[in-house]
Amino acid sequence: MLNYIKSELYRNFHRKYFWVYTGIFSLLGLLMNLIGTSNNSKVPLGDALSMCVYIFVFTIFVLLPIIDMVTAEEHKNGTMKNTISSGISRSTVVISKFIVTIILCFAFGIIGLGVFSLSSFLLFGVGNEALLCSSALKILVSLPLFIGAVSIGTFIALAINNNTIFSFVYFGVFLITSYIIKMLSMLVSRNFEKIYNILITVQLNSLRGDQLTSNITSKAIISGIIYTLVFLVLSIIVFNKKEIK
Repeated sequence: MLNYIKSELYRNFHRKYFWVYTGIFSLLGLLMNLIGTSNNSKVPLGDALSMCVYIFVFTIFVLLPIIDMVTAEEHKNGTMKNTISSGISRSTVVISKFIVTIILCFAFGIIGLGVFSLSSFLLFGVGNEALLCSSALKILVSLPLFIGAVSIGTFIALAINNNTIFSFVYFGVFLITSYIIKMLSMLVSRNFEKIYNILITVQLNSLRGDQLTSNITSKAIISGIIYTLVFLVLSIIVFNKKEIK
């Protein structure tokens, strides 16, 4: 498994696509701060991290191209069959793809958030220290939920061969599901609220509140772990039964 992970990391880290994508978002963050210097819209570090918390749900969709690059694109290029025929077990492929995607997402986030935060700090200072600490903690708490989202995306990418359909399903799962379940809770049964409250997007939105309670923190961590384990197991089951062409 380790050798396969290394080869996948080498393959993806040496692609222009990843670095261009990461560079664009990093430059957008830098540009926002530079524009702030010209019109006195100062965004110190505390406020910068607070803005990142506010767009948590949007970040789920930003990760889509990375999941596509690592997993879904192999269906389009027809290279998945070569991987399987080389003797690597399908379970190893699933777990390795997931780990590689997580590493790439972390690299993307560290670089993009790092450029945005560092430029905010250098141009405008720290700002509200309490807000800085609170926002930094919320970002840490959100990580299990984002990892869970990646596991769901990996499952969808392995289950669906078509890249376009994969993208639409991914958007649908994270964009529409919460509204459907909310409607069901109002029209059918209040029991659907229990499902609604554990959705990844709903929990990420709850982190935007002023106070980070122990209940929100523990639920985010536990939910992220459960989502990750459940969809990794489902990915292995589906991929083991799937015919690779």
